[in-house]
Amino acid sequence: MEREANSTNFKIMNNTMVLFWILALIVFYTYIGYGMILFLLVQLKKMWTTEKTFFDSEIEPYVTLVIPAYNELSFIPDKIKN
Repeated sequence: MEREANSTNFKIMNNTMVLFWILALIVFYTYIGYGMILFLLVQLKKMWTTEKTFFDSEIEPYVTLVIPAYNELSFIPDKIKN
């Protein structure tokens, strides 16, 4: 009987430790791991990419500004300037 109780306590303790480490890894990944992975991926991309792409300043794209407004005709010029 005592052996079964020790076995049950060990299983509960083992499950608790596994859950603790899984949650600790999730917190680590959230605050540190994600940034480290992105940094490494950027460094790998820099090593493999040799050609640089530059923006062509001769081409200017068309821009459309949509302002949802109702009875605000006097405010629209200020919004466009901003």
